[in-house]
Amino acid sequence: MYLSEDALQALYGRSMRIGDVEDVAVRIGFFYNEARDLIAIGDASVDVIDPERRRRWGLTVGPRAYAALLAVEDQDIFSIGLGGTASYFFDAARTTSVSLTAYYGPDIVTFGNADNVTDVGVEFATRLTDRMTVFVGYRTFEIDLPNDREVDDGLHLGLRGNF
Repeated sequence: MYLSEDALQALYGRSMRIGDVEDVAVRIGFFYNEARDLIAIGDASVDVIDPERRRRWGLTVGPRAYAALLAVEDQDIFSIGLGGTASYFFDAARTTSVSLTAYYGPDIVTFGNADNVTDVGVEFATRLTDRMTVFVGYRTFEIDLPNDREVDDGLHLGLRGNF
């Protein structure tokens, strides 16, 4: 979950087996901002770098779906993006990291009046306990409408818990 001056996002995630792939990180949740936009988010990602061989690097890739109810424009948007997260861990125990996350939903798989969805962020995270991580980041989240719409653009602070 993260909070900023203008937005809130909460995601629930778990590891699942999908077909022949054992560790698929699946998340579902929502994003809400002060403009009263409500966006459902769901994604599935796979770690493509073996953490045993490359302890300081991580790369996850996969699809992300957005279902947005934009209040100001009174628009409903659905998009399927592709992207992932590249991480560098400062220690071999993987407790502190910097990450770049990017997802892009092109026009061909974006429905409604939008042309595309762009969601990019950078994040610095450190583990507080075995089950809790705190992070600070910057995110720019834009839906390309006739008048481009920044849904989120700013700093945020958050917690990630493992239960």
